[in-house]
Amino acid sequence: MEYYIEPAEQDSEVQKEMDAATLRELNPEALTFLDPACGSGHILVEVYDIFKAIYLERGYRTRDIPRLILEKNLYGLDIDDRAAQLACFAVLMKARKDDRQLFSRDGLTLNIMSIVETKGFDKNKLLEAVSKRDGGKGAWIWIHELVELFKHAKTFGSLITIPDELAKKLDDIKSVIESDRMGNDDIFNYIAGAELQGLRPIVRLAQLLAKKYDCVVANPPYMGSKGMNPMLKDFAQIHFPAGKSDLFAIFIERNLEFSAIKGLVGMITMQSWMFLSSYENLRKKILDQNTILSMAHLGARAFDSISGEVVSTTVFILENDNRSNLKGNYLRLIEGKSEQEKKNAIQEAIKNPACGWFFKSSAADFRKIPGSPIAYWVSEALRQTFLANPSLYEYAVPRQGFATGKNEIFLRLWHELVLDRIGFGCKNTEKAIESRKRWFPCNKGAHTGSGTAITRL
Repeated sequence: MEYYIEPAEQDSEVQKEMDAATLRELNPEALTFLDPACGSGHILVEVYDIFKAIYLERGYRTRDIPRLILEKNLYGLDIDDRAAQLACFAVLMKARKDDRQLFSRDGLTLNIMSIVETKGFDKNKLLEAVSKRDGGKGAWIWIHELVELFKHAKTFGSLITIPDELAKKLDDIKSVIESDRMGNDDIFNYIAGAELQGLRPIVRLAQLLAKKYDCVVANPPYMGSKGMNPMLKDFAQIHFPAGKSDLFAIFIERNLEFSAIKGLVGMITMQSWMFLSSYENLRKKILDQNTILSMAHLGARAFDSISGEVVSTTVFILENDNRSNLKGNYLRLIEGKSEQEKKNAIQEAIKNPACGWFFKSSAADFRKIPGSPIAYWVSEALRQTFLANPSLYEYAVPRQGFATGKNEIFLRLWHELVLDRIGFGCKNTEKAIESRKRWFPCNKGAHTGSGTAITRL
C-alpha cells in the first residue's frame, strides 16, 4: 500500500482516544464499502484488491474470497445505466480471475446498481395491486411515499436520503411485493401486479441508500449551482445547504451521511471548499462534526489524461467522528507540474516527512483563523496573530467604494478631455453642480491608472 500514511503523532490525551477507538479484532465479512457515483467501476476494481489482501491475511481460501467481496463488501451506485453495467462487468471479471467457476455458482448477487426512478408509475394500478395482497392496505402509505421519493431519481441520484420511518418499512414493502396471494386470472389484476413488481428494484435501491457504510469513497461529479436545473438547485438548498454551491460539495455532505459512526469518507474534489467564503458553512460543519485525518493537496495539473485540465484538486480522508485536537497529515503538492511529479512527491513525502511538504494541523488550528480556511501550512505564530489582534471588522467594513456601473460611458483618461471641462476642487455635490462642469477627477486605480476623470451623474 504505497500511499498509506501513518497517523500523525498526537498529544497523549488524543492518543489515548485513538487507542481506545482502534479495533482489536477485524471481521472482513462485516466491512462495507460504497462508491455512490461509481461510474464504470475504477475505484471498485482497486478496492477489490485491498479486500482480497485483507481476506488472505485472515487465512480465507482463495476460491471463497471473490464471492464474499462481491456479495458482502462492495457497493456501487450511478445514475447512468450503462456505466453501472460496466462497473458490474469490471468487478465480475476481476473476481472471475480468482475463481474460474464463479459464473457457474448459483445465486450470485452484486450490490452495484443504476439509479431507477418511478416517473410514469400508475398509482391507481399500484393501489389496486397492493390492496389485494396480505398487509397491502397498511403498506400503501409507505409505498406511496417510496414512489414519490424516487419520481425524479435520475436527477437526484444517490443524493436521495431515505427517511428513517420509511427505511424501517422497506422489508414490509418487499414482503407485500413478493406476496403470491393475489390471483392472476383477471387480466386487470395481472397488469396491476406487474406494476407492483416494477417496485422491486426501487425497494432494493432504497435499502442501499438507507444503509450505513464503513468506507465511502468517491470522485464525485462537479457542477456549480449555475449549471443546475431548478429542480436540483431547490433540492440542494433544502437538503444540503452547506454544500449547495457545487455538486462535489453536496456529495461531501451526503457521503458523511452514508458513513457509519467512526466510518471513513475518502474523496477527490476541487480545492475550493478549503478556502472560499461560499463554503464556510461546509467547513464549519466538517470541523464541528467530523475529523480530517489526511489530505494530499494536489493543486492543478494532477491528471495528465485530462486535456487542458486547470482544475485544482485535493484528496482527503474524513472520519465520521469529531476529534477537534487530533492532528491530521497534510501533503502540500501544488508545485508539481505533471501527474508523475505529484505521484513522486506523494511517495517521497510519505517516506520522508521532513521533506518540507509534510504538515500537521487540527480543526482547533483552523478555527483560529476567521472563516476557518483549511490553511494547514500556516505557522502557529501566524495563527496566534489572528487570536491576539482585533479584526478590521471591529473598526470598519470594507466596501468596493465608488462604482459607475458602466465604465465605458462614465470614465475617461486625462488626455481624452479638455481641461476646462473638468471640475477641480469640488468638495461636494452642490459645488459640482454650481461649477457647471461635466467631468470630475476620480482615483480609479487598476482600471485606467490614477489619472482618470468621471462624468457628473
